[in-house]
Amino acid sequence: MIVFKEIQIEDAKNLNNYINDISKENTFTYLSGEKISLNEDINFIKNSLKNKDFCPLPILIFKNQEMIGLGIITIFGKELQKGKHKASFKISIKKEYRGIGLGKELLYKIIEKIIASGFEIIDIDVFSNNTSAIMLYKYFGFKVYGEMVDAYFDKKNNIYTNK
Repeated sequence: MIVFKEIQIEDAKNLNNYINDISKENTFTYLSGEKISLNEDINFIKNSLKNKDFCPLPILIFKNQEMIGLGIITIFGKELQKGKHKASFKISIKKEYRGIGLGKELLYKIIEKIIASGFEIIDIDVFSNNTSAIMLYKYFGFKVYGEMVDAYFDKKNNIYTNK
């Protein structure tokens, strides 16, 4: 059974296992084998919970007891006049669960939370070779507004889109 839920402190170990598994995959994420400590993930969750009135909570996807996906919303400064209308997000799905609609369902939930929180612009940056994600974002109405060539040490380009 697939379950989508907002993050809670008791999810720290699952989050840590998930993040480190995704890092080992080295596909379409900023992590390339780096190991994140459990303490770092606990602090991330604590900060997320502390700021939940300010920024929507991350969404986790579980299949049975295994965490298989994550959606994180980032704001650019809701307390600042110039940034209070803009949010961004990152989503990831474990490799073996991609292509079955989980990213689409997660993105729908993320966009819904962002709009319900009063944001007007949604930004996402994506690796230019992540064609599945680019197609998904276009399906949801995102438009490409720029590309940074050789944005990363592995010479991958970065595409910037918004809605």
